[in-house]
Amino acid sequence: MVTVFGWAFGAVLLRFAFPAEDYPIQAFVENAIIFATLASSLLVLISTKGRHPGWLGLLGIAVLTWLG
Repeated sequence: MVTVFGWAFGAVLLRFAFPAEDYPIQAFVENAIIFATLASSLLVLISTKGRHPGWLGLLGIAVLTWLG
């Protein structure tokens, strides 16, 4: 299930990377993805005490989306 959500987030971000028109909701969706992946990163970091590297990937997605 997590993989499906990850692919869905990726598809949305890829669509926004090459917009055919300006979407007024784009900033909201990007912020939702940023906060969701950031919160998920923190949850994985805390729950696994940093032993699972998944938190780094989620943090990377949040940072790259925020910078993009």
